[in-house]
Amino acid sequence: MNQATSGSVYKEQTIGALLGHLEKGWRAGHADVVRDFVTRWRQKVAVSAEIAGIDDNLLYFTADMGDIRLNGTDDAHCLVLSGTDFSTSSSFAELWHKINGAGRMIFVLALSHESLQFALSQVPKDRAVVLAPDMVAAILESEVPLEDLKRRIRGQLPIRRLVPFNIKNAVYGHMFSGRSRLLSRLRNEDDVSFALAGPGRIGKTSLLRRYHRLLVRERDPRMHCTFVIDCSTCMDRTADGFARFVALKIDSSHGSANLTADRLGNFFRYWRSHFNRPVALLLDEVDEIFHPSILKGVSLAAKDQLCRLILAGKGVLLRSMLDRDSPLACRIDLLQMEPLRQEEATKLLVEPMRDLGFEIPESQKVLSGIRELSGNLPHSVQYFGSRLADLLLTEESSRLFPRHVEQVRDSLEATSYFMSPFHDLTDPKERILALAMLSSNGERMHLPKIRELVQGMGLALEQQQVWDMCLGLTISNILALDNGAFRVANHGLSYYTSQTGFIDGALRDARAALSKSQEK
Repeated sequence: MNQATSGSVYKEQTIGALLGHLEKGWRAGHADVVRDFVTRWRQKVAVSAEIAGIDDNLLYFTADMGDIRLNGTDDAHCLVLSGTDFSTSSSFAELWHKINGAGRMIFVLALSHESLQFALSQVPKDRAVVLAPDMVAAILESEVPLEDLKRRIRGQLPIRRLVPFNIKNAVYGHMFSGRSRLLSRLRNEDDVSFALAGPGRIGKTSLLRRYHRLLVRERDPRMHCTFVIDCSTCMDRTADGFARFVALKIDSSHGSANLTADRLGNFFRYWRSHFNRPVALLLDEVDEIFHPSILKGVSLAAKDQLCRLILAGKGVLLRSMLDRDSPLACRIDLLQMEPLRQEEATKLLVEPMRDLGFEIPESQKVLSGIRELSGNLPHSVQYFGSRLADLLLTEESSRLFPRHVEQVRDSLEATSYFMSPFHDLTDPKERILALAMLSSNGERMHLPKIRELVQGMGLALEQQQVWDMCLGLTISNILALDNGAFRVANHGLSYYTSQTGFIDGALRDARAALSKSQEK
């Protein structure tokens, strides 16, 4: 079998000449030309690319093609085949079995006619994007390679599989949008510990993962000493149990498995010396283990600059950060998860819809309707994106109009989605306060005015009670803390309670429940 000659000379050649050499195949030990191909692919369509394996006539690399907002493109797995000798077919079968997972984007790039026929015989239809030699050449020579590649993807894979909007899990990769100010602080103030406190589904976990992913992508030395830890998976919630839980995430040795809380400082001191910088702990869901006796060890280590803490949690963390007597409040900066800026929310919705092949002729009207209801909260924007994509695919329509937004808005599912935070409230006093705020037309209020408002509804509260209840409603995603005042978290909740005539009946029920509880 002929094989491509190795050497950096290929970096001087045209795409046509490079692909001509690759068409003949290559040997694993002489594959500089294959590396050049991966470089060309990255320059044209990928943010980054990493070779994972080279065999005779078979190359495996991963690529972040996050500039294409389709499901899986930010972690694409690419198999390159060429030549006429497929004695490595067992290697191909093993790789295919390894990478063929749910939600994964796979490309098979065939650089010869024979390898194309082999790929078509091996790859199940609709499971990968198979590109023939002329298609690969066209993309690499194109003035608009991303558009060409999107068209190929849409032509070979079911569109529903390509929908990238995610409302069930934390968002990673290319569907993470905005938060540039928060990311800048996490990246540039690496001697400061932070707390991300707020309601669920607002993007705390996504921000932690995004920060870690950026360190890895940029090969930042800090990536080696940065650990993302989900505290909800800690089973032994004693001080010693949590110390071992954290230590084992950093070092799986026997010593970590037997660590006690009183030796945690020495543990971090050793690893600070090992990494030549403090260990960074990205602790998610800290409410699950938030107790002074449990967090004392890592808090003292952070005080001595042996580790850096970035905590993410809900009500318990928020209350602790706002309590001036809390030991964490004076050592950790509180970061607020604000809504996306208008241009960020627009990008989060429009780019994926267009990459899916949908047109938006009246984009300003469409975006205005979504912004008003979502409040530019990323999870709500993604909710609308997912439901609009589903509606268009069901209608077999390629154009998104304001009427589609209205159809989603007026659906029973959307009503339930936006009103669910209120339905989850069980305390009648909290329900009355929430209803009072919802009836205030979105007005921003300080505590004395809120106290006066609920008093007019027959509920007498001390100012501290109002503060505690407003914080609870903030964690429930009904209110938002806005520079010392409170407001309704998003217009969607106000809209649906108004449209359904919900407030009057709910207020009668809450008063009745309060009266009944006071009689006991």
